[in-house]
Amino acid sequence: MTTNRTRGVLLSLGLLLATGALVLTVGCSGGSSSTPPAPTVSSILAAPSTMALSVAGTSQITVTANMSDASTSNVTATATYSTSAAGVATVSAGGLVTAVAPGTATITATYSGKTSTVAVTVAPTLSSITVAPATSALVVAGTAQIVVTSHMSDSTTATVTSGSTFASSATGVATVSTGGLITAVAPGTATITTTYQTKTATTTVTVSAAVTLSSITVAPTTLALNPAGTGQIVVTANMSDSTTSTVTSSATFSSSASGVATVSTGGLVTAVAAGTATITATYQTKTATVAVTVTALPVVKYVYSTASSTADIAAAWGEWGTGTTQTIYAADATYNPCLKLVSGTGWGPAFCQAWSSLDQGKLSEFTTLKFKIKTSDYAAVSVKIPSTGANEELSYALSTGTALSGGWIQMSVPLSDFLTNPVGGTEFAIFGFGAGTVYLTDIGFTGTAAVNKTGLAAAVSSAQALLALHTVGAGDGNVTQAVHDAYNTAINTAYTVVTGSPTAQSTVTAAWVALNSATATFNAAIIHLVPTTLPSTPALAASAVIALHTSSGTYTPISGITWNPGWGQASTLVDATVATKTVKLLTMASNGSAIYQGVDFAGNAQNISTKSKLHLDYWTGNGQDLSITVITGGTEVPISIGSVTKGGWTSVDVNFSAVSGISSIIQLKFTANTAGIFYLDNIYFH
Repeated sequence: MTTNRTRGVLLSLGLLLATGALVLTVGCSGGSSSTPPAPTVSSILAAPSTMALSVAGTSQITVTANMSDASTSNVTATATYSTSAAGVATVSAGGLVTAVAPGTATITATYSGKTSTVAVTVAPTLSSITVAPATSALVVAGTAQIVVTSHMSDSTTATVTSGSTFASSATGVATVSTGGLITAVAPGTATITTTYQTKTATTTVTVSAAVTLSSITVAPTTLALNPAGTGQIVVTANMSDSTTSTVTSSATFSSSASGVATVSTGGLVTAVAAGTATITATYQTKTATVAVTVTALPVVKYVYSTASSTADIAAAWGEWGTGTTQTIYAADATYNPCLKLVSGTGWGPAFCQAWSSLDQGKLSEFTTLKFKIKTSDYAAVSVKIPSTGANEELSYALSTGTALSGGWIQMSVPLSDFLTNPVGGTEFAIFGFGAGTVYLTDIGFTGTAAVNKTGLAAAVSSAQALLALHTVGAGDGNVTQAVHDAYNTAINTAYTVVTGSPTAQSTVTAAWVALNSATATFNAAIIHLVPTTLPSTPALAASAVIALHTSSGTYTPISGITWNPGWGQASTLVDATVATKTVKLLTMASNGSAIYQGVDFAGNAQNISTKSKLHLDYWTGNGQDLSITVITGGTEVPISIGSVTKGGWTSVDVNFSAVSGISSIIQLKFTANTAGIFYLDNIYFH
């Protein structure tokens, strides 16, 4: 029998079947109950949200479902995945990401209609590293810095020295710091291994014994000067490895007799008065000497000269009865004017030019009669100096004279040829036998004196020029105001003696000595700025450069180089020492024309068609401008280095890549518009 409870159950089941509902409702007499709905997926989360991978690297994505009832579930295995850039990163059905190539990609995870993304970045891989220098030649205690460069799979590079590690194969030969600084310890060879990530590179280090100073030499070793004359000493250091360098600017100098000759801080010797002195040059612990002999200036007094219409010795002219015709000839191409003498017949025939009533007393005060002569009619001339003994008339062949330009001959007749001193000392004559024409000029007598007004005037003029060259200031080549004023006072004092009335010999000599002493003091006070440090060591690989000079020894210079070639210039390009290393000293000076000097390697011409720049480090204290000319077989290409910087090392890379026709070069020329001193280092093409 069907009860009411049974009928309720059957009714509910019937409704379930009719509607397809998922909820089973059981009806019971007397009451009813319900079951809560199943939780749904609210969102999903893919982790990690970002990935940074290298090529071929992998990483697993984990997907978590967040349910509506706040529960979570790992659905990694049932989620689906896709990539936005399969060329950068792929993803497996299980969520494993694989890096393919550098770039970025987005991985999308999907589950139950929900999505979440992962941003993937694929970085290039490290292909290799290089080090510079690859080889290094050092002396004991020398150093060299290693620079490390990384090379990535996408062809990019970066300096990674600070992230690298270093090791030496022989720490007894060379050590290396954590920053890559090599220090030479003892002679030998060592290999420095550089490691960055998984890559390595090596530097071969060769250490030689420290170079020491063996000796110094000076040039010249002797100097013969007249008062106020100068001579430059050049000091050369001879090293234990047989190399040499010019160290004049670093040497010190002293004179054993400053009353005879003084010497400046730069090695310039100035003669003061007749006598001998020894100049000692000192560099580090070594010395060398220069023997200086100062001979009194010759005094020349003319009875006639081309240069002046006023005679130094007043005299009466005569022809001593020969009938000689004498005229002032103003058409000679070499000495204009001069004397023209045409023979007469009084001595049947002959010419004679005589001077009498000399107003300067005895000719015994002099040593030599000098005159210039031109003639095609006479092979010899005679000189007559009346005296108390024999040999007052002697003949001299013109072939014994010194040939000058324009057919002229310089004759020098020693007065000692005449047996007895010409005690009268008031007349003399030059004559010749036979018919003809003679031209004469610069007829006078020479002797020696400690000093004379003419020589003092020349010294004053030279001092004035020196003062004008070195102005007041603090720069290279300047002097202080006090030094300038003291020298100016000394010059004015000497000038007063020159322009004064006839002055006692002792006064002239004292003024001469005082001016030369002031000149030495002034030269010693000139400010000379010089570098005390070296420029940075080049970091380029040796295989990438063509080197002419480096003080560090980083690169081996090409062979066949001639510095300071014989181009007829006053400028010089020589070795100099800075911080115990050899650099190049370029002194730009004018000899009345262009200011330049250079380096020649014509015997080893260099093909620089694969290079685009010339590197140069320079230091100057007083240079105003500098340009470089690249010289090929027949072409000169000037290239400016830009504005000159003073007082520190400046690195320039002169770009000549835009200049056509440069391939095989044979010379470099350094040119300036004004005088100046430049120290040069690290000269190479790259």
